[in-house]
Amino acid sequence: MKQPYLSSLAIIFTWAVAATAQTAVKSGPVAAPTQPEALSSRGSMDIASPAVSNQPVGSCPVGQSCAMDFRERYAPGVFSVDAEYLLWFFASAPQENVIATDDTRFRSLVDSGDGVRSGKGPTSGARLSFGYWQSISNPWTDGGIRDFGIEGTLLFVGSRSICGIDQSTANIIRPFFDANNRTVSGFVVAAPGLATGAVAARSEGSLWGAEVNVWKNIYFNYPGTTCSVNVMGGFRYLDLDERLNINSTTTYNQNLAAFPAFTSFAGNSIQVFDSFATRNQFYGGQIGIGGKFFPTDLLFVDLAAKLALGATNEDLATAGAQLRTFVNGSQASSTGGLLALPSNIGDRTKTKFSQVPELDVKIASPLARWLTVSVGFSTIYWNRILRPLPQIERTVDITQIPNFPVAAGTVPTGLNQPGVPFRQSDLWLLGLSFGAELRW
Repeated sequence: MKQPYLSSLAIIFTWAVAATAQTAVKSGPVAAPTQPEALSSRGSMDIASPAVSNQPVGSCPVGQSCAMDFRERYAPGVFSVDAEYLLWFFASAPQENVIATDDTRFRSLVDSGDGVRSGKGPTSGARLSFGYWQSISNPWTDGGIRDFGIEGTLLFVGSRSICGIDQSTANIIRPFFDANNRTVSGFVVAAPGLATGAVAARSEGSLWGAEVNVWKNIYFNYPGTTCSVNVMGGFRYLDLDERLNINSTTTYNQNLAAFPAFTSFAGNSIQVFDSFATRNQFYGGQIGIGGKFFPTDLLFVDLAAKLALGATNEDLATAGAQLRTFVNGSQASSTGGLLALPSNIGDRTKTKFSQVPELDVKIASPLARWLTVSVGFSTIYWNRILRPLPQIERTVDITQIPNFPVAAGTVPTGLNQPGVPFRQSDLWLLGLSFGAELRW
């Protein structure tokens, strides 16, 4: 009895030892976890290192692996369309007027869009952007961090016009400086006892532009992203087209005995046309920097500063004419109005070096992974451009003015006045934006 009992104990002991040894060999000592490679300067991990989990640190569900394949570190390409409605305010300084009248409306005639004294409100506009982006996955930022992308933008400022008509004021004079007699003079449109008349002036213009930029992320603080920084480079185009027209009609009285200098105009009517048109086209490369700040999950701030450097092609077209209707109904046309005369009529072009800085600030909120709404502020400055009103030279050789009562013995000055000053101006736009971005 004892021998079988002892034999059984020996068999059980031998089996237990073998099982324990097998378990020890199978599990082995627990290896210390390998340390991930250092983060790069821009906050993302090297591709060769294990990818980061979509879960915040320490929140990996039990029984699930937090590691991702390194290819999942980059989200697929993302298309975006950003549409903004803008209210533009023109902040350029007002210019000197070119009409003297008792009607106060003409005291506000300035370059197109410059609402400083015009009583006009802001001008509507729009900005439309199309983009394609490669993104880096980030569990704290909806849609990830945009790492690289190309974006095209169209900018529109609605056509704007300022006009004034005076057809009832008794005294209307278009002033200028008489270069022949070195004195202040004027073209009488209406005066009691001499003539009745009307004057109309209209200033109008439009602005649009386009740009194509490449953006690259250079930093974001991973994990727990609160900010990111991007740089860009690209090309910019701007087109500003403006025109200022000044027209007047004068009908002289039948009896001008009290005005001997005008007796030859008795019963006649004279129409005067002056037109000054400018077009500025900017071509240049631009660089910039942008940043996003994520103070909360439902709100972020988007900043962007750009600087474009290049050339502005400046075109100036000046035209002028008069049409005289005699008592018998016959008509005679003449080249030259009053401020647009043979010495400055024609088309001229110059090219100037210009700069166009821009600053944009937006506060945005993602309503869904595919939709973000924003409100913001934009400012654009464009220097060394032509605008119509500064191109009017008010020093005039009166021998060039058709149908003007020139005193006997007056000779031309030979100074080609009015001239073509090509005076440079600046344009400064301030805008409020309301936009929405779609992503897919």
